[in-house]
Amino acid sequence: MDRNRDDDVKQPAEEPFHLTVHRQQLPSKGYIVEVRPAAGSWTPFVAAVPLTDKLKVNLRILPGAPGNPPSGGVLNGAGEGFTDDWAFCFADNEATPEMSYYLYCTELPSRLLFGANKGEQFTVEWSESP
Repeated sequence: MDRNRDDDVKQPAEEPFHLTVHRQQLPSKGYIVEVRPAAGSWTPFVAAVPLTDKLKVNLRILPGAPGNPPSGGVLNGAGEGFTDDWAFCFADNEATPEMSYYLYCTELPSRLLFGANKGEQFTVEWSESP
């Protein structure tokens, strides 16, 4: 074995995004899902839940520093809408490795889509609450 060769070493695959689920503190109920890209940026940002989950999830979004869910903030170019399958929120504020988006949910959705509107997007699924 040639000790100078490292092509047999398997590097752990890095996820293209960071995702953390926070529980809201009482007296609030629900969850805050924190997402941000591992590299690059998502702009404009979009988050979506299945249309069938819209009322129970009550999705709201805010940007903020990683690890520190904001209690308020300003969204630029923000809005919401729906397609045949998804209810979505969007904003022009950029998500970067240094700037997260916080997705406030009364309940976790069955699926969550997030990323750049008309760009790279990711979907996660939950079978039960974390």
